[in-house]
Amino acid sequence: MTIASAASGSAGAAFVLPDLPKGLEPWMAAWIGRAEEENRVLRENGAEAAAAGRCRLLVQFVEAAREWLDAEVDVAEAAEVTGRCEETVRRALRAGALPDRRPAGRGRHLVRRGDLPALTRGYDPAADAVRLAGRRGAL
Repeated sequence: MTIASAASGSAGAAFVLPDLPKGLEPWMAAWIGRAEEENRVLRENGAEAAAAGRCRLLVQFVEAAREWLDAEVDVAEAAEVTGRCEETVRRALRAGALPDRRPAGRGRHLVRRGDLPALTRGYDPAADAVRLAGRRGAL
C-alpha cells in the first residue's frame, strides 16, 4: 500500500505502508483502508503535516500488528485463545491444519498467533451436535 505524504520529510513524497500481515482481522484491514482514504483527502486539502503524522501512526500500527500476529504461542495458549481444548490444537498440528513452528520438529509445539483463526473457521456447533448424535445411534 502506498500513501503519498510528507512522512519521509519532504512534502509530497511517496510513503509506503508495509504489506498487511497475514491473519489480520478483516475489520482492521478495512479500518486501515479507510484511514488511507482519509489521508488522501487530507493531502488534497493541503494538510500534509496531518497526513504525515497519520501515516507514521498507521505504519506503527501495522508493524505492531505484525509483531503480535507473528509471535509464537504454545498449545495451552493456543487452546485458550481459540476456545478449544489442547488436544484439538495438537490434532490440528499433526494433521497440518496449523503449521507447527517447532525448530527441527522437536520440543513443544509452537503456533504462530496469526494462524490460529484457521482453527476456528468453519466450525459449526449445530452440525457437530448432529454428527455426534448420529454416532450415538450407531453405537
